[in-house]
Amino acid sequence: MDPSLSSDQGTLTVAYGATSVDSLLERGIRCTRQGCYTEGVTLFALARELLSPDQGHLANLLDTLIQCQASLLQAHQALQLASKGFVEVDALQQKQLNALEMLLPVHQEDTPGVPQPQAAARPLENSCRGTAVADGG
Repeated sequence: MDPSLSSDQGTLTVAYGATSVDSLLERGIRCTRQGCYTEGVTLFALARELLSPDQGHLANLLDTLIQCQASLLQAHQALQLASKGFVEVDALQQKQLNALEMLLPVHQEDTPGVPQPQAAARPLENSCRGTAVADGG
């Protein structure tokens, strides 16, 4: 029987049937490979607690793995925050570009005597690299 995990006021309890270190490790690996890092770390920590003193090498490996997963979770959270910030700034930039495009024809009408190229009336495309798209005529 696989162990069932539940949280009771912050204390993790495990229903021990035929719980073994191997089954906890297998489940921890499976959870981690599926992206369930928190569950994986929990299972690895439980397995770590069940190790005998003569399994020091495995204990060291699990300690390192638990630390790696904690770092991975922190990096994932930072990436999510950065992505959210990127989306917000990108939306603001698009809003500002749209406002500028709306003002451009009005600005051109307000500057009499200055010849305006026909291409200025169309939105600029592919000009990020310093080359505006021109008419191929």
